[in-house]
Amino acid sequence: MVKKLIINLFRLKLIRQMLKKKILNYRNIVLFIFFAFFFTDYHKYTENSQIADKSLKKEGIIFFPGNKLLEKLFVEVADEQKERQKGLMWRKTISFSEGILFVFNRERPLSFWMKNTYISLDIIYLNKSGRVVRIIANTTPLSEQTLKSEWPAKYALEVKGGFCQKFGISEGDLINFQIFESRTKI
Repeated sequence: MVKKLIINLFRLKLIRQMLKKKILNYRNIVLFIFFAFFFTDYHKYTENSQIADKSLKKEGIIFFPGNKLLEKLFVEVADEQKERQKGLMWRKTISFSEGILFVFNRERPLSFWMKNTYISLDIIYLNKSGRVVRIIANTTPLSEQTLKSEWPAKYALEVKGGFCQKFGISEGDLINFQIFESRTKI
């Protein structure tokens, strides 16, 4: 907020200087202000729309031992703070064949929310052994309600809403995973 105020004050000062030197007339000022303010926030919208259209990267694989309906699932991995904060925000679609695995440094009660997330998800909380400690099914898109693990968890797996019901995943199940070493950081 303060940064925007400083930028806007700088723009006004620049405009006054240009008027004194008769570089600008009032018609050009109006155009200048329009484009300056438009392009200041434009990058936010283009960045978010690129995320919305982008498919998930295959950075790891989840295995479901003993599950006859589902053998494996490719996932994007969010193991850094910035990645965990973004998660599946801004995405418009996700298929049953993909998801995102959140990896935390230590086991502790976790919580998520659906802010800026346009799709319903199932959130599967896993302890350090890969055991499902809690499932929150069919979350409400764009909700700011806190979705808690209730039990200590080191991992959270976000998948398309209805995934757990469709593939028979339940609390107490064991889930294994492998994170690909070749994944690249952007």
